[in-house]
Amino acid sequence: MLTEQPAVNGLLREIAAVPTADGIDALDNLLSGEQRETELLAQQYRRYLLIFAAALVALLPSTPIPAHRVSSSQCASRISWRTLCASMPLPLHGIE
Repeated sequence: MLTEQPAVNGLLREIAAVPTADGIDALDNLLSGEQRETELLAQQYRRYLLIFAAALVALLPSTPIPAHRVSSSQCASRISWRTLCASMPLPLHGIE
């Protein structure tokens, strides 16, 4: 172990001597530029989505509303009929 320590120290000095700050700065600048472009594109898409939503809201009043309305008595009779049908057992065909 004592004989390996000088070799390890020499490797560590060589690694520390390599100029990495410029490479890291260049990479950081590149990523920052891409991030800015992506944010601008996302902002543009949000703007398009807002315009599309506003157009849909503007078209909403022009859609026809169905004129067919069900009275409360018709609704009550439908509900009671469905309740009655749901409580009846299903017939088993072929088995008696």
